[in-house]
Amino acid sequence: MLSKPQAILFDWDNTLVDTGGPIHKAMNKTLEHYNYALWDLETFKIYSHQSSKNLFPNIFKDQWQEARAFFYKTMNQVPLEELVVLPYAFELLAFLQEKLIPLGVVSNKHREFLRREIEYLKWQDFFQTIVGSGDAPQDKPHPAPILLALENMNLSPSPHHWYV
Repeated sequence: MLSKPQAILFDWDNTLVDTGGPIHKAMNKTLEHYNYALWDLETFKIYSHQSSKNLFPNIFKDQWQEARAFFYKTMNQVPLEELVVLPYAFELLAFLQEKLIPLGVVSNKHREFLRREIEYLKWQDFFQTIVGSGDAPQDKPHPAPILLALENMNLSPSPHHWYV
């Protein structure tokens, strides 16, 4: 039998919220601006789990920093109203909070955008820690962001600390 978790860390994109549409649009605007072929939804899904600091050098080579700045500028223009909360995400967080299970977010989304989205939804009180791309020395799938989140929560790695 599975025991009750002592803490739960959640991914953000496509775990609690669906932000694929706005990110896909911003990525295609960036690809278009730098004369690359646009990505269909399937291609986008293949790459969307990577952080921009890991993905952009592979695509844009020497122009990766310019392209990433253009991408973020484009993302800043996307209305937060386009965020789609996944079904029962709010109810799940409220239930876990009621059960006094410490919660956190660990995402490859850039830390500024991640925090802005969480604040827009008024969900910051659910989470003891929020770790986005740029907060840890490396991004997921490296364990550094999860270890940082646990450290921020004064916890050590344990089978009773879950990552969703």
